[in-house]
Amino acid sequence: MKNKLTYKLFIFSFLFILLCSVLNPMNSSAATHELEELNIQVELNKDGSALIKEHRIATLSEGTENYIIIGNLGESTIKDFSVTENGTTYEYVDNWNIDATREEKINKNGIVKERDHYELAWGIGEYGKHEYHLQYTVTDFIKQLDDSQMLFWQFVNDETNIPPQRVTVEIEADKPLTEDEERIWAFGFEGDIHFEDDKIIARNDSPLNSSEYVTILAQFPNNEFTTNDVINSTFEEIKEEAFAGSDYTKDNDSIFFTIIVFVLLFLLVPIVIIGVIIFFIKADKRKYKDYEGKYYRDVPYEGPFQNTYGLMSKINLSQFDYLLASFILKWIHEDKIRFELEESQGFFRTKEVGTIYLVDHDTSNLQTEEANLFEFFKSASNDDILTEDDFKKWSKKHYKRISKWEEKVKKNSLKKMNTEGFVEKKKEKFLGFIPYEKEEITELGRDFEGNVYMFMNYLKDYSLLNEHEPANVKLWDEYMIWAALLGITDVVYEQFKVVYPQYEQESSFTPIMLSNVMSYSSSVNNAVSSASSGGGGSSSIGGGGGSFGGGSGGGTR
Repeated sequence: MKNKLTYKLFIFSFLFILLCSVLNPMNSSAATHELEELNIQVELNKDGSALIKEHRIATLSEGTENYIIIGNLGESTIKDFSVTENGTTYEYVDNWNIDATREEKINKNGIVKERDHYELAWGIGEYGKHEYHLQYTVTDFIKQLDDSQMLFWQFVNDETNIPPQRVTVEIEADKPLTEDEERIWAFGFEGDIHFEDDKIIARNDSPLNSSEYVTILAQFPNNEFTTNDVINSTFEEIKEEAFAGSDYTKDNDSIFFTIIVFVLLFLLVPIVIIGVIIFFIKADKRKYKDYEGKYYRDVPYEGPFQNTYGLMSKINLSQFDYLLASFILKWIHEDKIRFELEESQGFFRTKEVGTIYLVDHDTSNLQTEEANLFEFFKSASNDDILTEDDFKKWSKKHYKRISKWEEKVKKNSLKKMNTEGFVEKKKEKFLGFIPYEKEEITELGRDFEGNVYMFMNYLKDYSLLNEHEPANVKLWDEYMIWAALLGITDVVYEQFKVVYPQYEQESSFTPIMLSNVMSYSSSVNNAVSSASSGGGGSSSIGGGGGSFGGGSGGGTR
């Protein structure tokens, strides 16, 4: 009996202590050690220096001090480091002692100058939640190159023991920073970088882990800043090093790729030139002689048009914006979306721009890639309304997703074409010893190519060949979707209108709509292209080598 009572008291005491520890806010706080938010503001000065302000929200439960490691400085120095918390400015200590106690470091900060880096340190204070405001100046933050100027700085290190959950970096100058004059890229994290409100702004999409970092590269015109740090390199040389291992270029470090490029450029240039000339002579002969005056009166493929995209791209008869326009016309025809022209006030005049209204959200009857594309439209829309500018901005931010989507369409298309006998895979050897695999067009594929050319001839000469045929608007709208895939909607529409003047009233499409859909798709294509060329967009997980600032490590100790 006594043993049972002792046992019950033990269990009760254990549960009571456990409950108290869970409910006790001090214990809960003490168990948390994280950097919840890091906002970095960079103010660029005309002398090439930068005033950097950091706002850090952290909950800390261990260590005696916070510290930031900043190395790879070139000619830069760091000065005027200050810390403020709750309106109290910390006391700056000239000879910072990292071995001092937590109590001795309260409300104090200092700089540790190592041989190859600086360490900006400040006391943690009491354990729990803190909002620190840091400020320091980096001299010669802007670097002068042979052909331009640049900012290339690592703002957040990898291997820190408290990687930030949310990061924002804002860069501004005494003049607007825009994609008209500057180019920007971000490395080391999942997120994006953009020009916003005359600033450069980078943000993360998900909490950073210890292997991630935040590096920004920006190119400026010459003579913007009077920096003293001169580097004898061109910007392209700097960018090439930064792009190594990044998402901005594919297989950049591939030895195989390097060998091929070297051989082609320096050893096989005459052969390549001759091969290209022969190819175009044959292509021109095939286009303008073999199929001139010949017609194919049906769509060249019975299945979904996207099944042909890989092959059509391979023979240079279609491209991304044509594919996108085809899907938009298909959805208009099927009443999944509504495309309307709305007035927008331009700089000199009012112009009409295309706006998409999402009507039917059901994607269960769509092929996977088509359904994924429709989801992109939904994600980019605002209450099911999607302007051209909205989708351009979304596409620039998510250019990697769109590029991967297009590659998936191509891959699945070629797989389908392979199954149906239009292409076949062949194993070859480059220079007789480097194995690789290529898609080769079969005789059936060449027949398809010929049918496409003849179908284009048919659409372009439609009014001459179909004067006495009854109007079939539904069939013509299907033809128009294929015309979009081939980039010839304007010509085809004029042909249909000659044969049947009522086509505009009875069709799902109008000439202004068609023109704007093609323009809409082209602007998205340009947005995707500009992202990797410095216009802003998604950041790269890897890359950013050769940057200044930063290093590895830091956090608390």
